[in-house]
Amino acid sequence: MNAAMTGEVTVKRFCRTASSIVPLLLGSLLALACPALAQRLSVDAEKGQLSWTPGAGGEAVEEYRVRCGPAPGIYVLPAVTLSPSVTSAQIARVVPGPGRYFCSVAGANRHGEAAPSNEVAVVLGAERTPPGSAQLPPPPTRASDATRLVDADEFRIGPEDVLLISVWKNEALTRSVPVRPDGKISLPLLNDIPAAGLTPSELRDLLAKRLAEYMPAPAVAVIVTEVRSFKVSVLGEVSRPGRFELRSRTTVLDALSLAGGLTPFASRSRIVILRADGDTTQRIPFNYGGAISSRRPDGLLGRIVNLGGGSQENFDLRPGDIVFVP
Repeated sequence: MNAAMTGEVTVKRFCRTASSIVPLLLGSLLALACPALAQRLSVDAEKGQLSWTPGAGGEAVEEYRVRCGPAPGIYVLPAVTLSPSVTSAQIARVVPGPGRYFCSVAGANRHGEAAPSNEVAVVLGAERTPPGSAQLPPPPTRASDATRLVDADEFRIGPEDVLLISVWKNEALTRSVPVRPDGKISLPLLNDIPAAGLTPSELRDLLAKRLAEYMPAPAVAVIVTEVRSFKVSVLGEVSRPGRFELRSRTTVLDALSLAGGLTPFASRSRIVILRADGDTTQRIPFNYGGAISSRRPDGLLGRIVNLGGGSQENFDLRPGDIVFVP
C-alpha cells in the first residue's frame, strides 16, 4: 500500500473519531474533509418514516447510510444508501418486515464516514411490510391498525402449535385445537378462524367478538399448551446438522450448540442466517469468533477497538431460520 492510499484510509478512520481522540485544532482541520454529522434521528410511526436533520460543519455530505439490526449497536442488515438531499426514509425500505429494530444514520463522502447519529428503536407492524410480501393472516384490523406498533418479544402463534380454547360456562366450545398448516383453527359455530401470526390475547379478542353474535358477553381464554411452530435448521460444517424444534427464545450460538458445534473445517467468520422475507430471502452474516470473544470495552476505548467492526453480539433466531456454516 503506497503512502497516498495509507493517508486516505487514515482520514476515513479519523472521520469517525477525530472529535474525541485528537486535539481540538486537529479535529477542526479534519472537519474540513469529513462529512457533516446526521443529527437527531427520529421515527414517525404514523407516517412510517425515519427522519433526521443534517448537522452543521464539515465538508458536503454525498450520501447518507442508514443501518439497522436486531439489537442495540448490532447493525447486521445491509446498509441503505440515500442521496444527501433525502433526510427521511420509509421504514419498509430500511427494515425487512415486522419486528423490533435499532437504527442509526451517518453522513458519508469520498473522504469517509461521519460518526453515527443517535440510535432509535423501530417497531414495525405487519401493515408496514413492503407491498407484495407474503404474510400469514394478519391480526384483526381496525381503522388505526395501519400504523399500530407491536412488541416483537411477544409470542405469536404459528402452524402446528396446540391451543386450549376455553369458553366460560360452555363446555361444548371448550376444547384443545391444533393450528393447521394454513394458519387456521376450526371451532364449532365459528368454523375456520385465522390464528397464525396473532398473539394469544389477539386471538382471544377475535374469538370473543365472533362468539358475541351467538351469546351475551362470552368470556374466552386462549392458552398455548404446546409450542411446535418454532423450528430452525442448522446446515453445513456442524457435527449434527438437522432441523430442531425449539421451546423458547434461542440464539445463533444456542442453535450451533444443539447441532453439536462447529467442525474443524468450518469457516467461522462466514456463517450466514437465511431468513424468509415474503418472496425473498435475507442473508444475515454472523461472525462466530466475534460473538464468543470477551466483552468489548465500553466508551471511547471500545469504539476505537471495534472501529473495524470485528465484534458481533449473539442474537435471537426466528421460526423458520436456517443457519448455514460453510
